[in-house]
Amino acid sequence: MAPSLIQKENQELNKKIDNFLSTVPSKSKDIDFELEGVKRIFIEMENQTTEELILYTKKYTSLVNHISSILEEELEGLTGKKRERAVVKKVWKVVVENLKIKSWDNPFISLFESLNNYKFDCDTSAFLFYDIGKKLNINTRLVTTSEHALVATDNFFLETTKGKYRKIKYLKNYYKRYYILNNDQNQSITYDQLAMKEVKSFNYKKAKEFFDKAIALNNNDFDGYFNRGSINSILGNYKEAIEDFSKVISENPGDTLSHQKRSICYKKLGEIKKAEKDLKIVERLE
Repeated sequence: MAPSLIQKENQELNKKIDNFLSTVPSKSKDIDFELEGVKRIFIEMENQTTEELILYTKKYTSLVNHISSILEEELEGLTGKKRERAVVKKVWKVVVENLKIKSWDNPFISLFESLNNYKFDCDTSAFLFYDIGKKLNINTRLVTTSEHALVATDNFFLETTKGKYRKIKYLKNYYKRYYILNNDQNQSITYDQLAMKEVKSFNYKKAKEFFDKAIALNNNDFDGYFNRGSINSILGNYKEAIEDFSKVISENPGDTLSHQKRSICYKKLGEIKKAEKDLKIVERLE
């Protein structure tokens, strides 16, 4: 049976990590490559020096272990849902108050940059809290929403930049669209962030490569489809752009911007009737 796109992406990443470990076995002994944050840093810093990669992955591993050890003392004797609630309730306080880590609203920041200045945005802090939860034997999951990331457990979800937690059943009340990732989909967030960095630098071809990887890992990444559609449109890949915008519209038929952008692509291809149909839908929605 042929491997899925998710399996292919993760196999490729694991192969790169294995190659790295074989070249510097002694220097990598203090790095926990099971941590999703370490894997993220490895992706972010693929073109950096080995010394820099070792420095930041060790620093992240140490940070996760340190916070987990602090929390473990406070969780002594707690099991089940009580332990889970305590982790969700206490982790933000430990991170922000004890270690002076700041939440930061600046988007598209890399995890290794967060380690440099101790400023974490929603998705870098989500990776940190995810790994801490795993270390404490809590079933943590990463959650993506439109332009946001957070952490969920079996019974709660946590806004990692605000420290607010609520019962998981209320997640749908706060976010119209969200997706709880499986563990093998986590790095889709990393690739999305790398893609948006390239967009800001007008490196559209490289941005598309990263969006391709993000969507390969998470085919429910509708923001990714929209953004890739916009990139495909800029690059003149109008058929591909139409496919991307159509994917977004299939999930959210009321997305006027996707209809508008798809209309432009249809017009570029000379499919005037389809272009006009999309514009009529936009008029009706507005």
